[in-house]
Amino acid sequence: MTHFNIAVFLTRITVAFPMLFYGISKIVNGFDWIASSLASMGFPSVFAYGVLVGEIVAPLAMLIGFRTRIASLIFSFNTLVAFFVARTGDLFVLNPHGGWSLDLLFMFMMGGVVLALTGAGKWAVSSTTKWD
Repeated sequence: MTHFNIAVFLTRITVAFPMLFYGISKIVNGFDWIASSLASMGFPSVFAYGVLVGEIVAPLAMLIGFRTRIASLIFSFNTLVAFFVARTGDLFVLNPHGGWSLDLLFMFMMGGVVLALTGAGKWAVSSTTKWD
């Protein structure tokens, strides 16, 4: 297991860093469409602010290795909510290149699950609790 910590560190970067761009985009361009989508599904539109936790706070915590397991669970839950709010119609759809249209969302979700199972590894800001 000599490369375990390197692999976990690279997984944290690979999964969390790209998600930050989605969160930043929502801060810059707004996320009213998420609030209206949630409201149309019967949820309070204020739940849309959860996207900031799932796409900014959780990925940052994953990147630095702070409470990585819980951050990764939140991250994965966020991607699951994104599927139900915005992408359910794409479940059996291929993209123009022949790949699954949900491949990136699925990889984000499963990457979060992997980090929830492994934890942050040795190279992390925090490693003292079961949530690290």
